[in-house]
Amino acid sequence: MKRVLIQDITINNYFIKTGKELIGIMALPQEWMNIAKQHRHAGRLEAAEVACRQGLEENRDNTQLLHLLSVILYETRKLPESLQAIDKAISINGGITSYHNNRAVLLYEMGQIG
Repeated sequence: MKRVLIQDITINNYFIKTGKELIGIMALPQEWMNIAKQHRHAGRLEAAEVACRQGLEENRDNTQLLHLLSVILYETRKLPESLQAIDKAISINGGITSYHNNRAVLLYEMGQIG
């Protein structure tokens, strides 16, 4: 059984206090997306990031999760990590226009294009 240590974060119906373990959460990519979106819309960006990363552990090539992670990392000003996530999404599926648009915004914010 997989064990995930998360500090002070609420994920769906699970409440994890510092130092406690969350055991065996398995979910489909869309479920992780929904959890992350709920946290993001409630302003809990750290919890949203954790949900995306957990979903990606089980679904490494899910471009929707990668894109959402990139957006969340952008919102928390982790720009280099955000760029890595969107670059991976583009490398898997380069046909999504919004991914390229978000990448351009990141590069602009990072001062790499003018």
